[in-house]
Amino acid sequence: MNRIRVIFFLIAILFLSCKEESVTPTSGYSVSGTVYSKGNLVEGASISIKNSSNLKTRTDVNGKFKLLNIPKGNHELTISKSSAEGGFSERTASITVEDDMTIDNLILPVGVILYEPTEITDRTLKLKWSQTDASDFREYKIYQHNTSGLDETTGTLIHVATSITDTTFEVPNLNALEKYFYRVYAMNEYGRLGGSNIVNTTTLNRQIIKNGSFEVLNSSTGYPENWDCDVFGSFWLVDSIIAQDGKYSLSVHDQSGVIMPWQAISPKELIAGSRYKLTYWVKHDEFKTSNYAEEFAIFMDNEEFTWHIQINTVSGPTPVSDWKEFTYEFTVPLAETSNFNILLYFLLAPDTYAWIDNISLIKVE
Repeated sequence: MNRIRVIFFLIAILFLSCKEESVTPTSGYSVSGTVYSKGNLVEGASISIKNSSNLKTRTDVNGKFKLLNIPKGNHELTISKSSAEGGFSERTASITVEDDMTIDNLILPVGVILYEPTEITDRTLKLKWSQTDASDFREYKIYQHNTSGLDETTGTLIHVATSITDTTFEVPNLNALEKYFYRVYAMNEYGRLGGSNIVNTTTLNRQIIKNGSFEVLNSSTGYPENWDCDVFGSFWLVDSIIAQDGKYSLSVHDQSGVIMPWQAISPKELIAGSRYKLTYWVKHDEFKTSNYAEEFAIFMDNEEFTWHIQINTVSGPTPVSDWKEFTYEFTVPLAETSNFNILLYFLLAPDTYAWIDNISLIKVE
């Protein structure tokens, strides 16, 4: 009987020992504090310990917070607050926990607000943002992207401003009729102080053909600016009497079709994979084509001639035509990076005249 009592007593001790071990609280310390911004208490700020997903809380109506069960050692304490505009302000502090501690006067910097872009053209736009009040400010970083999924990793850094009062930037080298997204980050020596809201806009369209109406003439030669041709003044003439619009058009007669006016277009103007619309106006005499092939067209190609299109060919016999508008849409091949050319091709019988005016090339929306 005594032996049975001893065994029962040992089993009871073992049970109680296991039970006591299972309810032993996790060891650690507390970190408390109060968060301010612009001298005001901050409610709803997020407080967290870096790399510890379970160690986080939010400030109450009095700007106070308390984190529990923080292990002894060095930690990164992060305070952040989102804004109604879609941005956020942030502050990271290094703390050493050796006992329960209270941190007073944690200051969140004023968040940056990025305003809607202004002075938008086909190539540039202007950005302006509000100034932060961070005493440890180092720089503003401006990022650009083609979607709203914009942060420091997805966006392209386009500008850095190192003065806290430098809050404007004119964005250069933009494509025509393209949508862009922007965001500004305020930084200190150690990282982010906050990020602005995201804004977006679409640039204006661009007239890619220069002097397509032939209204600008070279003061020395009298030939159209931006156009090249070895037979200006003979087969090809600037006509000041017949024009579709404005003062001038370009006329051609008795043209073999070999020597053509042409204009070079930078590869920066035509974006690979994008769609464009060519528009122009033509007026011509009757095409009889008696023992003679008469036609007109516009050619577009690149310098290597790996891409080449003939646009809106009209060939005889064709009756007299008053001014008529021609349009054509095309997509630039994805592989193109070289210069492009546009060429005006007219093949006319003797004593036959034709006129061309108002040539336009724009990106399609």
